[in-house]
Amino acid sequence: MIYNNVNDVKRIMIDITNNCQALCPGCQRTRGGTKEHPVNPTLTTGQRDWPLGGNMSFDIFKKALPVELISGDMEQVQFNGNFGEPTFHPQFKEFVQYLYDNKGPRLIIKMSTNGGLHTPEWWVDFAEMHKKFNEYPKHRSITNIITFAIDGIDDETQQKYRRGVNYDKAMANARAFADAGGNAEWQFIAFKHNEHQIEEAKKLAKEYGFSGGLSTSRTRSVFNAIDDISRREGKRQIEANETKKHQEEILIQTDKLPNNQSNEDMINLVKKAVHVDKSKTFTENIDNYVDTTEIICDWGDNKREIMVEHDGTVWQCCFFVGSYSYGHTPPDNSWRDYYVKKYLPDFNSLHSHTLEEIICESDLWKKDLHESWKNTTKATVNPRLWMCSTHCGKHRRDVEQYTIGAKH
Repeated sequence: MIYNNVNDVKRIMIDITNNCQALCPGCQRTRGGTKEHPVNPTLTTGQRDWPLGGNMSFDIFKKALPVELISGDMEQVQFNGNFGEPTFHPQFKEFVQYLYDNKGPRLIIKMSTNGGLHTPEWWVDFAEMHKKFNEYPKHRSITNIITFAIDGIDDETQQKYRRGVNYDKAMANARAFADAGGNAEWQFIAFKHNEHQIEEAKKLAKEYGFSGGLSTSRTRSVFNAIDDISRREGKRQIEANETKKHQEEILIQTDKLPNNQSNEDMINLVKKAVHVDKSKTFTENIDNYVDTTEIICDWGDNKREIMVEHDGTVWQCCFFVGSYSYGHTPPDNSWRDYYVKKYLPDFNSLHSHTLEEIICESDLWKKDLHESWKNTTKATVNPRLWMCSTHCGKHRRDVEQYTIGAKH
């Protein structure tokens, strides 16, 4: 998507803080953490000397969501991202009120939360705010919903992955929100250690008033399937590092495919779509996939959505920050080796530019990224980004119909 003016944007995901009380081992926020300092050392959080302690200022929030944008045909603001728990931000409700005071007829808000902060009364009040975004149902093409990420039906199970978030408190808050009329969904990441609880969680979701039901997150990627075919070792495992309160362990995610498809069903589809060569190694198959797959930008071309990070930087999608910033270096790092050298350090910062200047005038947004999709990762000008192929390659998108989060 080439944006000609700011009103071309229809959806924004915004990470208003990089602070969180949780220490989930699969989160970008804990990458590189140690027993003594479990938070990603490249992050500037409330525990370190950074303006506003890792929280986005109200001024930057309004620059990311100017009145002329949210008062028009904009569809969605989603409080989510790579690092933070939105309700950790002390001005969260003021942000929501600003959106409501200036919103156009189509705007809704979504949020993904662990639900473990504040009191049930706080969540009842938020439910009353959230319901106001349901005033124009005739325009509704997407759901005005809050997703509660709770990965078990008791605290012992919850603490395996959702470290630091008490199950009983999170569920009490979620139920208070739902009982007050809030539209809630329960997201349940399936692991070996909790998959036996899914059926009971489905019943509880209905009993507790989660209007969006229970969803088990997608865990298997095209690459795990390629690994299965190439080496028969494909599995999604997360290394949960030792902290002062938690032991080191390996957590195995499991595939919860809708419509009773088996892992073999998906592997066969990958064989057909990706043309995996069993005589080649996993790395060779990946390199071929990354350089040859057709890229269809889900965020820009399909949803017209952009990402704003807690530091005020604006990106084409959330995967940019998760793939190339704050301590992560993918197998191919064309971003660091080529693009970082091409642009000024603040080219996409709301501290230096307006939103329209960034998305409509910078070379990355106007032409470079789109041109890169026609190139390989080894091109000398505008090389293809590993991230774009892995997240928006056509073959992966074809296969995702089998791996999308199953609804219950």
